[in-house]
Amino acid sequence: MYFAVRASVVVLLLCATLVISSSSSSDLSSLSARVSKSNIPLVLGGSEPNKVNPLNLIALPLPHHFNPPLGSFSRDHLEDGDKISLPSSYWSSISDGRGGIRYEVPWVIRISRLDSPSSDPSSLTTTGGTKERVSPPKKSLTYKSYLPSSKTSVLCSPLDFRSPDNYVFLPPWAFRTLGLRPGEPVRCHLETNVPKGGRIKLRPLTFKNSKTCDDGTPVGTAKEFMGISNHQAVLETELKHYSTLSSGSVVSFKFGDVRFFFEVVETREGKKGERKVQDGVKVMDCDVIVEFLKEKIIR
Repeated sequence: MYFAVRASVVVLLLCATLVISSSSSSDLSSLSARVSKSNIPLVLGGSEPNKVNPLNLIALPLPHHFNPPLGSFSRDHLEDGDKISLPSSYWSSISDGRGGIRYEVPWVIRISRLDSPSSDPSSLTTTGGTKERVSPPKKSLTYKSYLPSSKTSVLCSPLDFRSPDNYVFLPPWAFRTLGLRPGEPVRCHLETNVPKGGRIKLRPLTFKNSKTCDDGTPVGTAKEFMGISNHQAVLETELKHYSTLSSGSVVSFKFGDVRFFFEVVETREGKKGERKVQDGVKVMDCDVIVEFLKEKIIR
């Protein structure tokens, strides 16, 4: 059992090195050491006393190793959901509860961009949105592609707790929304006051210059999605792969062999969506009204 776990960690770290083509394994090890050191004051509760279980981690795209087994509802939906993989140590800290507190499930984790670390680990601080964004590709949609956004954090939910120490694996839309590159540090903390969603506004997107995703999946247009006879029911089913939706993010849904992209324009709480929520809402086990806005064409 120990060998199997260690082998899995080695495979994941090998994938990390291959994904981060601009960095060597020594660079990754150095960053991991700095991130680990930067977490000491966070764990002790001195630097972020108002946040629940804050932790700095290195962000990487979710690899297919994390695909749930056959028969699972989330099977083949790693890219089309808000699920992330965290270290086992994070599971221990929130399942036990700080100070005897039991946190309500589904757990919601906020992922925040950080300024690029210098040699001083204390420089790992949440960014104000001035960090350089990743340039989008011309012909395919990968974790590098993005829409201009001032978002510095998004809401996600745990898939599992088996990532290596100092690492978190995120879905592609989180990289797009935050303008992250694989191997950059982020800060994670547990959110305990995310409201239940009542209404969301989605804007279908049409990418004129992007016909496929990086995995070869065709990218559908807004017209094609709205042309599906039961597109409302399809969307409601696909929303079940998201426990939360973050305002200002760009999420995807897959129908058949085609992936469709939507901008989350607005989220509201209340039975009829009476109150606008600036940040995001829970959508799991909620009766959410979905409103479609006019498509946006991305050239």
